[in-house]
Amino acid sequence: MRLGLNGTLASFWIAYTVTGLPYVVIILVAALRRFDTDLERAAASLGAAPLRRFRDVTLPLLAASFASAFLFAFLAGFDDLIISLFLSSPNGTTIAMRMWEDIRLEISPKTAVVGVLQLGLLLLAALIARLRLWSAPWRTR
Repeated sequence: MRLGLNGTLASFWIAYTVTGLPYVVIILVAALRRFDTDLERAAASLGAAPLRRFRDVTLPLLAASFASAFLFAFLAGFDDLIISLFLSSPNGTTIAMRMWEDIRLEISPKTAVVGVLQLGLLLLAALIARLRLWSAPWRTR
């Protein structure tokens, strides 16, 4: 039975969701285990509505966990060339597949440019994280 999913956006979404979901579940379960519900109850006792409690208490406390879960899932999907090999078609490929084809078929600076851009984004993210850590209000000088 043919489903006609090769090269479609839906096939990539399904495959990368299945690939990244374990990373997200593990990270978020660990974050929720160490989450202090007393802070939410304190906000509720002070009269905060459920949506406001989530926005002002829960989300800021879990923001780093959400960001790291997204990052791990993204990197797991971005690095997985095997899924791209099976699901790609001439109409739809991923950037990992195009980089692999460029390396295999021709000598092109495109792959080096993508690598430099990835390294630059990583360094920028590390610098921003470091600057935020230096300016943290709880840090004693």
